[in-house]
Amino acid sequence: MRLAALPALVALAAVTFAGLAAADPALDPAEVQKEWARRLVGRHYTATVHYAMPGIGDRRMTLRWDDSQRRERLQVRIEWPDEIRGQTWLMLENSARANDYFLYSTRRASVPVRRLRGVYKGNPFAGADFDYLGFRVAHPGNPVAKSVTPATVGDRKALLLTEEATDMPFDRREIWLDAESFVPLRGKFWRDGKVYLDVETEEVQRIQGVATPTQIRFTIPATDDKPERSTLWQVESIDYERPILESSFIPPR
Repeated sequence: MRLAALPALVALAAVTFAGLAAADPALDPAEVQKEWARRLVGRHYTATVHYAMPGIGDRRMTLRWDDSQRRERLQVRIEWPDEIRGQTWLMLENSARANDYFLYSTRRASVPVRRLRGVYKGNPFAGADFDYLGFRVAHPGNPVAKSVTPATVGDRKALLLTEEATDMPFDRREIWLDAESFVPLRGKFWRDGKVYLDVETEEVQRIQGVATPTQIRFTIPATDDKPERSTLWQVESIDYERPILESSFIPPR
């Protein structure tokens, strides 16, 4: 089977599964979780994303993501502001061992490559933006699907998937998935019985035939010592067809 044909078959299977799920009250959480994970199987893309964080300022990133080899690879390059321009994260999925994480500079060869370990420990927000989009490289563990129920988000039919985890920044996660495209529409991340991150997809566009979240708001609820904080992730451009150089996923030596 040609690799290029896989996304179309996956999309057809997703629509068929969604139709069956809507008619069958006995939904299988594990199957819904798999459909979410297969949303972009076999694809790749290059995207430019802008976001602003309170107390940190504006950021612009270039994302190069690839799953064409059934091994998820993600390069995140921070383009702006000047003091961290060229800072690059590289995340590589491994099937038989823990994922690899690297941090290095693409502007200054004098900055050494750092292999990161335990990058998410003590920082429950780290990687949550990539977790929400279903990137396998964004976390060190695998959440367990516990339940799924039919739901609606605005005027969209959705499936509410609840997951639990013991080796990830969250111990419970609720994700509302579009019942046809499996694009995440809402999300709540729980830890120690409290929601520490609330996510909402504010805009979805079909780009080059792919349903794509193009505007996502991440909100950290208020606590006793800090006010509510909100970050808007805006996709400025995304291309699912332009080839990505293999060198993008090789850390410099």
